[in-house]
Amino acid sequence: MTWIVPKDLAYSSWEQMKNSGVDQIISGECHFDLSEWRFLGSQHLAVVVFWWKIGKKFKKRLHITGADSVFTTLASLSGVNFILAEF
Repeated sequence: MTWIVPKDLAYSSWEQMKNSGVDQIISGECHFDLSEWRFLGSQHLAVVVFWWKIGKKFKKRLHITGADSVFTTLASLSGVNFILAEF
């Protein structure tokens, strides 16, 4: 299964973004597709890193895919490009 992260979630509160991802992880989801998200910034990167850390805590390897080139560059410049995986 793949959770296609909803476009409108990108405009939600920090708390709502965090909780939505955590709920998916708890329900067993490991593949997060960001292809619906565009024009992402550092706050979005922070929430994706948070999801990645929560996944690790639950001993799940998250596959974060669908990131646009701007987000990929931001992750790389921030030193967290390891969270992004294409498979």
